[in-house]
Amino acid sequence: MNNSTNNIPIHIKKNLINVVMRQTDYDQKMAETKLEDYNYEVMDVIRNFMNPDNNVKKQNNEDTIVTNVHQQKFTEIRKMMDDASNRYRKQKEMEEYRQRMQQQYLDQRNKAGQNLKNNIK
Repeated sequence: MNNSTNNIPIHIKKNLINVVMRQTDYDQKMAETKLEDYNYEVMDVIRNFMNPDNNVKKQNNEDTIVTNVHQQKFTEIRKMMDDASNRYRKQKEMEEYRQRMQQQYLDQRNKAGQNLKNNIK
């Protein structure tokens, strides 16, 4: 347990344990243990209950790897480029679909006109 979880009042801990018990089939002891493992994050405990294969525990801020500014910049640039690429691809797909539908409509209209001319003769 770290300092931040020691500062949580007992009645709030009890409420969080009750929430976990209502949302899962954990008993009180197990709910308390899981809450301690996940730093009293109820959503993380429930997510772990729903998908135990995703067993990545939330790390404290001290344990996370801090990237340098250069890495952060390139990560943001890569993310922005990926988003722009996905938007462009979707826009092109929609434009192609619209053109196909428009061509289909014109083909049907021309075919109906030809049928009408043939029926008049």
